[in-house]
Amino acid sequence: MANFGERIAYWYLRLQGFLLVEDFVLHSGGQVDRTADADLLAVRHMYSEEEIAGQVLRPDTCLGKQLAAMKRNIGLIVQVKTGTESSAGRAFEHERLIYALRFLGVAPRGQVNALATTLGEKLSVECEPNWTIAKLLIAEAPTDDGALRVPLNEALAFIRGRLALHGDRKSADRLSFHDELMQFLAWSASNSDGRGR
Repeated sequence: MANFGERIAYWYLRLQGFLLVEDFVLHSGGQVDRTADADLLAVRHMYSEEEIAGQVLRPDTCLGKQLAAMKRNIGLIVQVKTGTESSAGRAFEHERLIYALRFLGVAPRGQVNALATTLGEKLSVECEPNWTIAKLLIAEAPTDDGALRVPLNEALAFIRGRLALHGDRKSADRLSFHDELMQFLAWSASNSDGRGR
């Protein structure tokens, strides 16, 4: 079951055109010594486009600046932390990166180990054709220099801002969201003081 931080991270990325896999299980055996999980795996194809009322929705500048290659297919391996924890912990260890890269299928099996090694040393890695894979940490105060970083409050602010662009419509459509947090945020978007209508 996802916690509130993971729900915010999910919608932050979903509202930027990413397709997501939640709670991706890393099964033990082979490369991974014990079963673990990746909070989110996210993919955004370079020609992905979403439009509301004739307006093409743009990605968040906070993430966009960090991913200068937004004109490529993007794959993200995402770790979410809430509370006092501000680093990714073991989430981006070599074996876990191999497992996630193999699932994403961006390169033949024989190239994955080298990609994981490079990604372990950098924020992102490019692989052909047209893929950029990056590690992303979303936390209250992310400190991990080995990953792209988005503060949780900035992710929430982006969601609120996106919903506020079409507050009346989103409030009316709020029950179309399967997630209670998004239903609440869509409801509150119709009124700047958060009381809804």
